[in-house]
Amino acid sequence: MSTFLFYYIVFYCNVLYNKGQEGFYMRVTTSKSKNSESFYITKGYVNNKGVSTSVIIRKL
Repeated sequence: MSTFLFYYIVFYCNVLYNKGQEGFYMRVTTSKSKNSESFYITKGYVNNKGVSTSVIIRKL
């Protein structure tokens, strides 16, 4: 199994577990350009003011 697929499965399960709960969520996002495609693991959360924010944890 590739490393990307492993991370995707782990974090997708984490998102499903945290869905509907307050706290943070993890996901794999993609960034596409004309010649390449990049994958990132991002962590999102809602702060005390109710504003949703996300941070890049790792580039795959």
